[in-house]
Amino acid sequence: MIIELQKLWLGKFASARDYQVAKCIKKNKSITWLFNNDKMTLTAEQLEKAIKFSNKENESKYNAKQKYTLRNFPWKPDSVGEFASLGV
Repeated sequence: MIIELQKLWLGKFASARDYQVAKCIKKNKSITWLFNNDKMTLTAEQLEKAIKFSNKENESKYNAKQKYTLRNFPWKPDSVGEFASLGV
């Protein structure tokens, strides 16, 4: 799964919705975040160590029935300037 970020939470955390993280863990897949020409990839095992700062449920703006909480991960890019290799 690839997630493009517009900003980092508190300037240092990449976020993903709880159901995205759970789906990747269940299927043993990784998540790759793209931000400012950098990328960060975490394996399913690493995703299990998510930081949950709040229990606040957010409501999807596209599907009012869907609620989610955010899982946060310290931003540690794999390498710099990798967008080109991902075709993004």
